Amino acid sequence: MRHGPGGLDNVAAHVKALPERADGVVLAAQATQEGHWRFVNRSGETFTAGTPEELKRVVSVLLPETKADVKLSLYVTEDTVFQHRGALKNLPKGTELHVVARGES
Repeated sequence: MRHGPGGLDNVAAHVKALPERADGVVLAAQATQEGHWRFVNRSGETFTAGTPEELKRVVSVLLPETKADVKLSLYVTEDTVFQHRGALKNLPKGTELHVVARGES
């Protein structure tokens, strides 16, 4: 995991600073070279998903108070888009994606 610009820590800090959304939930995310996904909620809790079944449970694990069909917005690292683009197809359908670069999305 990169801790410099564009790393998951920086994306998680960006997500924490965003205003709450009434129409869905927001998580920071990063695809890894092993094919797993790492997710972080506003509270800093993390969840690693390595299988399609685990990907389906991300919201219920990190945000248990939300409904299962809530709109998911992911703020992803630059590495995810430029080095692990193929992993994006594994995300739940309808996921809204944002890339965080240099502190902006």
